[in-house]
Amino acid sequence: MTKPKDQSGYSGDITEDCERVLVTLLRGLGPWKTSVFLVGGLAPRYIVPPDPERPVHAGTADVDIVVRLSVLADTKAYRTLEENLTRMGFVPAPREGGGTYTWRWQILTDLGNTIYLEFLAGIEDEAPGELKRLPVKGGTLNACNFPNLALVPHFFDTKEVTAELLDGKGVATETLRFANVVSYLPSKTAAFADRGEEKDAYDLAYCLENVPAADIAKALTAAMKRSHYRQVIVASLQEIKKRFCSDAQTEGYRKEGPRKAALFELGDGRNADLENTRVQRQRDISDAAEALIEALGI
Repeated sequence: MTKPKDQSGYSGDITEDCERVLVTLLRGLGPWKTSVFLVGGLAPRYIVPPDPERPVHAGTADVDIVVRLSVLADTKAYRTLEENLTRMGFVPAPREGGGTYTWRWQILTDLGNTIYLEFLAGIEDEAPGELKRLPVKGGTLNACNFPNLALVPHFFDTKEVTAELLDGKGVATETLRFANVVSYLPSKTAAFADRGEEKDAYDLAYCLENVPAADIAKALTAAMKRSHYRQVIVASLQEIKKRFCSDAQTEGYRKEGPRKAALFELGDGRNADLENTRVQRQRDISDAAEALIEALGI
């Protein structure tokens, strides 16, 4: 699956279909719906409070969910999840080299959009990228592990989300649990450090610019005092400092974080006016990152 390199490859109707996927999935999970959490490129839509004065988040074509370990270990819960996927019309997504994924699924909606649904786990003592084998023999669903996601079930917010169900059975409202800034920053900085994609830089920048630095700093400080995840949080902040902020050798706006975020927003056109606009955006993004780092004394 090749992701678009800039904002022009995303659209509002695709993001709306992602919400429909979320609500339809939650609607059929029964008591286990409290054990799945949204992360990834759709989460900033909920992390950042709506405001007509700020740009709308670009959205995504991926729905990334972290599944709590209790669900991964429960045979009945697993079967409910697997049956829900089949009923909704999801199929395992194809691999480029042949075969299919067991943790990435896809569906073609009635609007003609292909939406990907990825199942993730946050197991601290297992390696990144390892598959978490689920309990049913012969099952077709697994979850891909990323240790930094271990924070998500402990640091999340909730929001009522209303959307039309994919199966044509009307409009429903469900409570969505999504990563808050405490758990989102470590997960997204890890993703950007690993693959360096423009969309990851943009998602980070969107949160850093649109959630006040003082609010992020307050939430992170409280989390570091009351959890054993301090080391993970500090490491993510050091990653932001490294890739978004000035140091003795390089001004922050020239770092890859601000540059890739600006390229995602504005594209890679080569005219001088566009480049000037990109550079200004890079400066703004770096300033937002530096405000957070300064507030925390990192």
